[in-house]
Amino acid sequence: MDSLLIACTLTLLVPYVLFPQFMRWLAPGNPEPTDLTDPNEWPTVDILFAAYNEVAVLDRKLQSMLDVDYPMDKLRILVGSDCSDDGSEEILESFAQKHDNLQWVPMSKRSGKSAIINHLVNLSKGDVIIGTDANIFFDRQAVKAMVRAMMSDSAIDMVGGRLVYHGMRQAPETGGIAMEEKSYVDWENQLKSREGRLFGTAMGVEGGCYAIRRSAFVHIPHGTLMEDFFETMTCLKRGRKVVMAMDAICSEDVSHDATLEFKRKIRISQGNWQNLVRFWPVLFTKTFPLGMVFLCHKVLRWLSPFVALVAWGHLITINAWWLTAILVVIPHETLPSWLIQGMGPMAKLHRSFSHFVQMHIALLAGFFRYLRRRETGVWQPTTRRTHE
Repeated sequence: MDSLLIACTLTLLVPYVLFPQFMRWLAPGNPEPTDLTDPNEWPTVDILFAAYNEVAVLDRKLQSMLDVDYPMDKLRILVGSDCSDDGSEEILESFAQKHDNLQWVPMSKRSGKSAIINHLVNLSKGDVIIGTDANIFFDRQAVKAMVRAMMSDSAIDMVGGRLVYHGMRQAPETGGIAMEEKSYVDWENQLKSREGRLFGTAMGVEGGCYAIRRSAFVHIPHGTLMEDFFETMTCLKRGRKVVMAMDAICSEDVSHDATLEFKRKIRISQGNWQNLVRFWPVLFTKTFPLGMVFLCHKVLRWLSPFVALVAWGHLITINAWWLTAILVVIPHETLPSWLIQGMGPMAKLHRSFSHFVQMHIALLAGFFRYLRRRETGVWQPTTRRTHE
């Protein structure tokens, strides 16, 4: 193997194998359980989220917010409706009439999540802001767990919750991406938890389940797609800490539609490139630990499709045609069920590899979409499954 292939291989191994293993070596095991002792006084909390045509999940979402174990006199819920026209606003009005701590705001025009969050933060008064999404449901202890983690260290400005998936048993045997996505999210949560425990640099929180000090919130720039990562990096750039609260559990009904999930990943990739352009200087101005974690966890991962293409092209130029096969995979969802069943134990390996390859195709597609589009931030949510 020549030097170019060695360099490409190492570049691909760092974000997916070497860096995660290094973090596991530095921080083995699970985090210490959060101290469950209630503080003398809980801070005031405002839960914010944007909603656009969320009638399938909105009842359940609002009820889950009202059922959390937190002093209700210190909890407010603010919802921005992005010109919903499916009955969502009627549901919001019904809840607002019954609950004094719930307020909803109709937007005058389609604005997008980031603009709505900015507007809701301007209306908020809580010491702590909790960001969420309409299809993310909180465990009863999730709010307390995030607030406790934040109060444990005055240097912590942001706390991420742990996302888990529901509806796995309904995953089709031969289609969808449920199991692969669950495994990937679990792996990511563990890596971010170790980064937070070691350095206070958890590299990105889940946008549907995080807490941030109101004093730390920075106005989200127009057109931002990944506002959660923007706020994360803004906190870290100021020298503040971002950590994970693994006992702050938030759930989502898992998607089984590979096409919709692929489109969502393209949008995420587009937002990643936005944030790389904004925050690349930290690689040189705050080299350790922030720059190192940012490079090894995120930047090299975002660059990996280009590295793979360089390796693939080089293999072709040196006539190593047989090796190029490892970079080609037929999407698992397109295979007929009889062939998948005939693959036996290899089907699971092929499914995982197919999911990995499609993730990187989405990263590549997101890059080109970033180059050619001026993003407004207005979004179309993926199809929601009603609770069964």
